[in-house]
Amino acid sequence: MRNNTLKNVYFGIVVTSGDNVLIEHNTIEHVAGDGIVIMVDNLILRYNTITNFYKIDGNHGDAVQFHRGQDTTTPILLEVI
Repeated sequence: MRNNTLKNVYFGIVVTSGDNVLIEHNTIEHVAGDGIVIMVDNLILRYNTITNFYKIDGNHGDAVQFHRGQDTTTPILLEVI
């Protein structure tokens, strides 16, 4: 997923399946939940902008939320650029 602008969303980008996923150069504005939610392995996440969070319910919004799932042995490698 590249070069997108998402506005006025609860969750911006949610990836629940796939392999070797690339998410880059996206802008997510006006978010009520999480900006990006990741539930896959082998992901490149870079050069994304997430702005303007709104608390509308009991959810605590995260810029990026990672879920490992059942595999607790594979490390989550994160490079912040």
